[in-house]
Amino acid sequence: MRLHALAALFVAVAPAGSLAFEVHGHRGARAAYPENSLAAFRYAIGAGVDYIELDVRLTKDDHVVVHHDPELSAERCLDGEGRSVAPGVAIRSLTLAELRRFDCGSRGNPEFPHQRIVPGTLVPTLHEVFELVRDLPDPNARAVGVHIELKAHPSKDFPSAREYASLLVPILSEHGLLDRTVMQSFNFRLSSVANRLAGKLGRKESPKLVSPPASWLSRPLVGILHLLRMRVVPWTVNDREGWERMIALGVDGIVTDDPEGLIRFLRERGDR
Repeated sequence: MRLHALAALFVAVAPAGSLAFEVHGHRGARAAYPENSLAAFRYAIGAGVDYIELDVRLTKDDHVVVHHDPELSAERCLDGEGRSVAPGVAIRSLTLAELRRFDCGSRGNPEFPHQRIVPGTLVPTLHEVFELVRDLPDPNARAVGVHIELKAHPSKDFPSAREYASLLVPILSEHGLLDRTVMQSFNFRLSSVANRLAGKLGRKESPKLVSPPASWLSRPLVGILHLLRMRVVPWTVNDREGWERMIALGVDGIVTDDPEGLIRFLRERGDR
C-alpha cells in the first residue's frame, strides 16, 4: 500500500538546474499567513523559497482555483454575512463568482498560533497566483518554482484526467511557467496526463522528483530513490529536530509550513 501511494506522488519533472537543497513553502507559508493565499505566497517568495507549494481544484464552472480541501473550512472561512461557513460546501459545487463571497482569512488556524489574520482573503485562482509571481518586484519571483498538487474528487460531474489537465496546463504555458513547475497527485493518472501534456506544450526534460510524507523515509529508502535518479523532497517538516533528521537522511529538500525558519536554519548551518 505504501509503495503504491509513493508511486502516486512521483512528479514527472522538476525545473532544470534546481539541484541545490530546496525549500518548498507548503501552501505558501501557512505558519505565517492563511494557507494557499496570495499573502502566503508573497511572504514565501520574499523569504527566499525555491518553490511555492500549492493545491488546485476546479469550481463548478471549471475555473482552476487554489485550495487544499474539497470543502470550505467551517473553522476558517466566513460567508458573505460574516458567519461560519456551513459544513459541506464543496468547491466543486460553487461557481467562481459564488466562491468569491467567502472570506478565508479572518480567522486564524489554531495549529499555527503565529499565523497573521488577513480579513477579506479570497480563494485565489491559479491565474491570480501566477500574476502575483509575475508582478512582484522581488528578484526571487523571477526564479521561484511552483510545486502543484492536483486535487481530484471523482464524481459524476467531475471531468476526466484529460479534461482536467487541459484546463490546468495551458495556464502554466500562458504564464511561461512550464519549466518552473512540478505537478503531482495521489491520482497517478491525472498527474501522468498533466505532465505529458506539459511536455507536448514544450516543457524540457528535467530531473525527476518524489515527495513522500517525511515519516515514511529512512536512509536506505532515500538511497534507493537516489539510485533511481529521483530527488527526494518530503513533507511536511516544521521544526529544527525534523529538519536535522531529514538532512541526516540525505534528502534533497523539504516541504515546510515555516519556510523562513527553515531558510534561517540552513543559513546557520552554512548550507544556504
